[in-house]
Amino acid sequence: MSTWIEQRVNAPKRKRAGLVCVVCHERKIKCDLQVRDGAGYRSCSNCVTNGQECRLRASKRGNRGRQQLPEQVPPPEAQSQSVDEPENPLCTPPRSTTTHGTVSLDYSQAPAAPDRASESYATFPRTNNYQFPTLALNSDEPHIASHFVEGPATNRSWSVSSPNSSRNKASDTYLGESGFLQVYTQEHRDYTTGQDSDRRGQSLNLDLPSPDLLQSFTETYFKYCYSFCPILDRETLAVDLERSPLLSNALALAGSQIQPPRISPTKPATYYSRAKQMFYNDEEPDPTTSLQAISLFYWWSPRPSSQAQRDAAWWWSALGIRQAQQIGIHRELKAGHPSSAGVDRGLRRRIWWTLFARERLTAICQSRPCLIDPEDCNIPQPTLDDFPDPTNPKAEVFIYWVRLCAIIGRVAKYRSRVPDVASLAFPAHLANELIEWVQTLPQHLKLPIEANSTTNFNRDVHQLHLPYLAVIIILHLSPSPQPLPRAYAAAVMAASCVARIFKDYLSRGGIRFLMPVCGWICGIATLALLRASRLEQLTRHAEEDIKILVIALKELRVSYPVADMFLQGFERLRNESASAVDDDDFYTSASDPASSIGNGVDWLQYFPQMTTRTSGLASVLLAKHNEEPFLDEAWLGSMPLQLEDVFGSFENFPDLYQTMQGVSG
Repeated sequence: MSTWIEQRVNAPKRKRAGLVCVVCHERKIKCDLQVRDGAGYRSCSNCVTNGQECRLRASKRGNRGRQQLPEQVPPPEAQSQSVDEPENPLCTPPRSTTTHGTVSLDYSQAPAAPDRASESYATFPRTNNYQFPTLALNSDEPHIASHFVEGPATNRSWSVSSPNSSRNKASDTYLGESGFLQVYTQEHRDYTTGQDSDRRGQSLNLDLPSPDLLQSFTETYFKYCYSFCPILDRETLAVDLERSPLLSNALALAGSQIQPPRISPTKPATYYSRAKQMFYNDEEPDPTTSLQAISLFYWWSPRPSSQAQRDAAWWWSALGIRQAQQIGIHRELKAGHPSSAGVDRGLRRRIWWTLFARERLTAICQSRPCLIDPEDCNIPQPTLDDFPDPTNPKAEVFIYWVRLCAIIGRVAKYRSRVPDVASLAFPAHLANELIEWVQTLPQHLKLPIEANSTTNFNRDVHQLHLPYLAVIIILHLSPSPQPLPRAYAAAVMAASCVARIFKDYLSRGGIRFLMPVCGWICGIATLALLRASRLEQLTRHAEEDIKILVIALKELRVSYPVADMFLQGFERLRNESASAVDDDDFYTSASDPASSIGNGVDWLQYFPQMTTRTSGLASVLLAKHNEEPFLDEAWLGSMPLQLEDVFGSFENFPDLYQTMQGVSG
């Protein structure tokens, strides 16, 4: 006799699908005809993928009562029609049968008597996570293949990862040094510890957004996202949305995250859960549409990057890159290729370079390795001809965005391939690439911040410059034994320019449309400004810029809760740096990365549009550079900006700190 393991599951049983097709029934695989029928489709995804006719199977069960085994689990042979087959463990998709931490199983008939003795079958205990069922193996457990072929009987069991399983616990990830994200390690861990692990245990409702909402989300996308993610075409989008529930929910995710409608109770998390399940269930037969959908996941950032997860931009970008490489988007189709006639080459290039730019930006921010080797790619960089409307000014923004992110990727590689960033020689060749990029921008893409107020504001141009300024800060910060890294003149000037950009944004309303990486940009800018605030001549202006960035972080955390970590980190660093003694702050010009004598880089060339009217810090730094010998180019170029002993002690710090506490509280 076989031994049945008691099933301790508290969730209601999942009902057998009322509509299944003949093909799926004969193959004994899961059929999604009922779900797709509710969305207006007449074929299941399996038949669509295989090019088969999808015929509805008439039910032969009638109203007969079914023998239920609520406390037993049938052997694998009897589960083929009611329990999904194991998915690819590399993907670990969510399970729609998970409801509030429990698993619902449905068995519509009594299992056949097994003919093997002393065998234990699958047990699915309660779980609070979307995890792939893992094998609990005894020391004498045979290879996993023995679960699917007949062989000698052994004691074995399957289980979904429980909340106490080591697979289900959040794992710290390597943060590296290139993005200075390690400064906020404590906040990353605190944030992870306080998260509610049950929030992802909601059952999924696969309804589609209404036409009115889809129209609103479409307008939001083309207004706020297209410049940096031009992967949808206005002319074909309506047809694509009608055809693809995955793309519809992905667009709804981005649109509702950036500009949530007031008349819809559906949250971005719901759209994300629907789209995520559809992607992992392979419900979208067109791989290009799948790439478009997961590209829109970029605006979803519920948890910090220090936590190993399958919801972060890094994860989805990596999946997108792998799928794009799988279908050959990274290679230009030859003229005689059989598929070249029906391929939209411009769309392929825009999708690929969107993935490339994000991957490069994530590499510098999170110290992740660059996944794309340019030597493997021969697809041309985007041009205006790759866009449906070459006269659209957003197209030119994207072209220069890709060029900038390519430079950022080279900086990330340079900084990540050594064990100690402090030992690196300053990459003058990369600094000169950044200078060349900003100096060769067309006039209408230059940052218009010469005056103390911006009259020709362009949100895309402002956003284009944020990562540019961030990488300047990164290049001109250096590790320090003190809580704050050392900040040089170029880093402080760039941080002040970041504050000016956010000042322009906040003066005109909210900033929900900004990408999640902007929280990190605010975080590293505050590092440089906190250092500058310790210099008596810069204190007042540095505090003004810090105040702006604190407000920006509070606005960003509405859309991206992880921005709150940078707020908490700011308060901690301010407290720690107030009591720190800078005993290692004197540097000669030869050791300073900003020196224009030793490495051929004049840091002022980073800022062609900066004037004394751009910000308070700019007025002090530029005025002293031009007028006073004490603050001449040698001082600005060679002296770290944390020389508190040169200018005297920071006697007014407690009062300013109380002021900032009122701002950030």
